[in-house]
Amino acid sequence: MIERARLDKAHEKILEEIFLLGTHTGLHWLKSLAGDGVSGSVSAPTLYPSGVIPLLVTESEDEKLTLLEQVFDGEVKGRFGAVLSEASGTNLARYLLEKEGLPAEMLNEIRDDVLCEAGNVILNGFVATLADALHVDLDSKTPTMQDLPRHEWMSDQDGEVELFSAGAQIISEDKSLNENLVFIVEIIPTKNLSTLLDKAIPLPETGPSPGS
Repeated sequence: MIERARLDKAHEKILEEIFLLGTHTGLHWLKSLAGDGVSGSVSAPTLYPSGVIPLLVTESEDEKLTLLEQVFDGEVKGRFGAVLSEASGTNLARYLLEKEGLPAEMLNEIRDDVLCEAGNVILNGFVATLADALHVDLDSKTPTMQDLPRHEWMSDQDGEVELFSAGAQIISEDKSLNENLVFIVEIIPTKNLSTLLDKAIPLPETGPSPGS
């Protein structure tokens, strides 16, 4: 279950700031695959009931959701994910396929692999930012990807559980890529989490660079 860490308002605010910095970093890292012509924007993080997330991604009850997710472990444990519509996931994969010079005919065959690679870059950007901000070492697991019907998400999520989420947009200069997604994060409560968050202030203006 993806849920918020049990923190007071002051520490929730610090976590929100790290969340925002990490999502910006992940989208910046995506340029390594998509090129400098792609940019990303992220809205301010908000606490939403988990059951609301599909409604933020797509209004269609019939469209599947694509979930890219990475678990991290260490002094801080949790998971970070990106949720987008299946169509948006396919469009992102198609754009990246073209950037790699591969034929469009390969899309159906390697769509999931391309999205996993993109997810690996974006999600690692967030985890690296979190580790850097908290001054801890985190073990990032291999990102996973799944397409699931909206009703399955709704049945698996407790609508009363709030989670940190932020709407985002990925857009290319030529507008051939213009996709919306929602980032979500779970931080599992630990005894020293508040202490680690206190040490994170002040946060750097930018996140770490890829490979740092």
